[in-house]
Amino acid sequence: MQKRVFDTISSFMAKAHPNEKVLAVSHAGACFNFLIAIGVDPQQFLKKRFGNCSILVIDYKNGKFKLEDLINPN
Repeated sequence: MQKRVFDTISSFMAKAHPNEKVLAVSHAGACFNFLIAIGVDPQQFLKKRFGNCSILVIDYKNGKFKLEDLINPN
């Protein structure tokens, strides 16, 4: 699943124009797997309650993803 999620998001981003904002909607399981794939330990977010309607702000430059922020409305 992790590879499939990463490959799909990478494909979308490769087709996006530079500086274009892209919205992807998913469930926590896919988000956790994506974070692991980009080298982020999602366990740190369990303390913050990574819940429904959370927003991950991720930067994409030169084929690399970087987690910028986690917005948790709960």
